[in-house]
Amino acid sequence: MHRILPILLFLAFAILSPTLAQATTGKVKAELVSEHTAIIPGETLHLGLLQDIAPGWHTYWKNPGDSGLATTLQWELPAGFMASDILWPTPQRQPYGDLMNYGYSGQILLPVEITLPDNLPLGTDVTIKLRADWLVCADICIPEGADLSITLPVDNINDFTKYGPQFKSARAQQPQEFLDSQTASLQDNSLELRLTGAWDGFQSAQFFPDESLVIQNNAPQNVRVVGDELIITLIRDETTIEPLQKISGDLKVETRSGEQSYRFESDVKLHSPQSGEVTNLGLALLFAFLGGIILNLMPCVFPILSMKALALVHKSGAQRKHIVTGGFIYTLGVIASFWLVGGALLFLRAAGGEIGWGIQLQSPQFVGAMIMVLFVIGLLLGGITDIGQSLANLGDNLAHKRGHLGTFFTGALAVFVATPCTAPFMGGAIFYAFTQNWWVTILIMTVLGLGMALPYLILTLSPTAMKFLPRPGLWMKQFKEFLAFPMIAAAIWLLWVLAQQTDAMGILLMLFALWAISFALWIWQQSETTRSWKLFLRSIVLIFAAMSVFAISKIEPTEVIAKTTHDYESFTAERLEELRSLGRPVFVNMTAAWCITCLANERIALNTQETRDYFMTHDIAYLKGDWTNRDPKITSFLQSFGRNGVPLYVYYPGGDACPVVLPQLLTVDHLIKNLSQPPQTGDCS
Repeated sequence: MHRILPILLFLAFAILSPTLAQATTGKVKAELVSEHTAIIPGETLHLGLLQDIAPGWHTYWKNPGDSGLATTLQWELPAGFMASDILWPTPQRQPYGDLMNYGYSGQILLPVEITLPDNLPLGTDVTIKLRADWLVCADICIPEGADLSITLPVDNINDFTKYGPQFKSARAQQPQEFLDSQTASLQDNSLELRLTGAWDGFQSAQFFPDESLVIQNNAPQNVRVVGDELIITLIRDETTIEPLQKISGDLKVETRSGEQSYRFESDVKLHSPQSGEVTNLGLALLFAFLGGIILNLMPCVFPILSMKALALVHKSGAQRKHIVTGGFIYTLGVIASFWLVGGALLFLRAAGGEIGWGIQLQSPQFVGAMIMVLFVIGLLLGGITDIGQSLANLGDNLAHKRGHLGTFFTGALAVFVATPCTAPFMGGAIFYAFTQNWWVTILIMTVLGLGMALPYLILTLSPTAMKFLPRPGLWMKQFKEFLAFPMIAAAIWLLWVLAQQTDAMGILLMLFALWAISFALWIWQQSETTRSWKLFLRSIVLIFAAMSVFAISKIEPTEVIAKTTHDYESFTAERLEELRSLGRPVFVNMTAAWCITCLANERIALNTQETRDYFMTHDIAYLKGDWTNRDPKITSFLQSFGRNGVPLYVYYPGGDACPVVLPQLLTVDHLIKNLSQPPQTGDCS
C-alpha cells in the first residue's frame, strides 16, 4: 500500500499539471539547463534537470528503495535529435521509519546526453522541450512536475554556461567503471559482493542496487576489507520468488581522500556450502547450542565450572529458592557476556574491521590481561594470599550479601576464559551469526551462552542432580586449592602465547605486571590487620595495581616471522596456488598459538609420526597458517570457507578435485580416513 498511493497521486498530477517554462513549487525549484552556450552540429549536447530541493525533503533515484517513485523525463526533440537515459548520480540513503529509500536532497542535477545531427544550419535557434515528473517526500509525499524548455543557438563557437560547476559535480557523483575483478555469490538469503583492488585509506561503503526487491534495503550492510578484497554482505529480499541471476548497482566508497562511486555488475553464483558450513538460522541455533554445551569440556572453561560445582556443594544445605536463583543469575552472567562479545564484534563489523571468534587474543594487551586475571585467581584459590572469602570464592559470599553479584561475574569470567577455545559446531554458527542482521547475531550468541550455562543450570534446577554431589567436608578446601594449579598453568601457557606476539621487553613488562599485582594483593592483606594505616596501605594497593595495568598497556606486538620446517611450509595464497597448479595434494592447517583446540589437534593428530609418514607416502604438501597475530590474508581464507575463527583444516586432493573441510577435532585415524576418501570433482562452489 505504501507504494500504490504515491503512484496514483503521481499519475494524477502528471495529467492535470499546467505547462510551465520553469517550475518553482513549494518544495522543488526545477530548471532545464545546458552545460554549453550553443549547439555544435554532430556533437553531443549536455542538458540536465536541475532541482533545488527544500531542506528536509528529497526526490528519488532510479530505484527509489522501499517506497517512492523515480523522476521521469519525457523529451520533445527536433528531428534527428536523440536523448539518452538519465545519467544518474549515485544517490544517498533516505531512511524513514522502518523504510530505506534512495534519493537526493539539497541541489541535484540529473544529466542527459543529446546526440545531434551534423546537418543543422548555423545561425538558427533550436528549442528543446521536456516534461519532468517527480515525487518529493518528507513526512508526506507530494507529486510535482513541469513542462520545461530551453532555446540554444546553432554555432561552431561554444562556451560554458554558469551551470558548468553543477555538471562537473554530477559527473563526480556518477559511478566509474571498476576495472578489477568483481563477483557475487548467493547462499541462502546472504548475498556477498567481492571487489578486488587497492583499498588504501578505506573507511566505509554503501551498495545501491539498480532494481527493487533485490536486497532488504533497511538491513545493515556488512562491509569489510580483507587484504585486497572489499567484501559487502547483503540480505536478500525474501518477498520475491524470482531467482537472482545477475546483480548490478552503484557502490559508493569513502576513503580518507574522499568519496568515489563504482559500477558493480556480476552474475550471481549460487554458493554450495562446504562441509560443516551453516546455511540457515535453525541449523545455526542448533550448532550454537551444542557448541556451548561442549565448550564446558574445554580445558580453559572446566576449572570455572568445577569451582561453581564446588560452590553448590557448599550451599547444599541452603534454601532451594536461593540455589535456583543462583543458577539463573549465573546463566544471565554467561549470556550477558556473550552479548557483550557479540556487540563488540558487530561494532567492529560496522567499522569495516576484521571480526572472528578469539580475534581479541591477537592483541598482546588482551592476552596480558588474561594472564593477570588467571594468575590472581590462582593465588586466591591456592590460599597463597587471603583477602577475604568473597574474593577467594569468586564472589560466593558476595552473592549471599549483595544480590548474587559474585555469581553473575563468575558466569562472565567463564566466558572470558573460554575465548581461547573453539568447540565443535561453534565455528560455522558464529560465522553465520556475523553475516546476518544484528538481531540474528544476538540470538545466536544468546543460544551459545545458554548452551554453555546449561550444565550448571541443570544442577541448580534438579534436586535429583544435587543428590549426586558429595557432602561438604575438608576435601572441599583441598579441591579448591588444587584448582589453583590449572589456573596458574593456563597463565603460564598464555605467557608462552604472549612470547609469540611480542619481544623480550614485552615479556619483561608482563612479569613486572605480575609482580606488581602480587605485591598489591599482599599489601591489601596487611591492610586488613590494621586500622590506623588502612587508608595509606590501600592507596599503595591502588598505585601498584595501576602500575600493573600500565605495564600491560605498553606491551607492543612484533612482526611474526614466517616459519618453514621439514614438516610444513608457511601458508601463502600464492604458494597454495603454485602447489595446486602442479597437481600436488595440499593440506592446509589454519591455527594460532592462543587456540587450545588447535594445539590439542596438532599434538594428538597432526604432529604424530603416523601422520608425517602418510603425508610423505602420498606426497601431500603441508601448509600452516599462523593467525596468532592479525593477518588479513588468513582472515580472507577463513571466510572463503564460512569461518571467522580457527582451527580450520582444508585438504586439496590435487588436480581438479574439490577441497575437503575437515572437522575441528581431529584424531590420527579420523584424519587419515578423511584424506583417503575418493575425491569429488565437478562444481565445487
